[in-house]
Amino acid sequence: MILLISSLIGWHLPHLAAHSPHIKIAALVNSTPNPTSTLASSPLLSLSQLATKYNCPWYHSVSEMLADEAVGPILDGAIIATSHASHYQVGMPLLQEGISRRQRHAEGGENTAHRVINILMEKPM
Repeated sequence: MILLISSLIGWHLPHLAAHSPHIKIAALVNSTPNPTSTLASSPLLSLSQLATKYNCPWYHSVSEMLADEAVGPILDGAIIATSHASHYQVGMPLLQEGISRRQRHAEGGENTAHRVINILMEKPM
């Protein structure tokens, strides 16, 4: 289950979806429901439209997504394709969730150690 966090979310999804059935989009995260771009020649789809098209929920923040019991615990990876200035803010909750999973497993708690969160982040952290 892959999470996509992107300022140009509609541009990345067709490429990820092309690799189905190996990739399942778990959720979309973007702070605005109607992404825009000066690079796009036509309007980008809204997050609501993209979520319907790719059969997944969308969230305003990573923290909101991680709190959702239907999505957060089953997340395997995240692609962070946002502006450089937001990488820390977006990536840190995912890193903390991965650490928490390992700690709970080490303490004999829930068996989520197999669900390491792999993060692909563009350029600097």
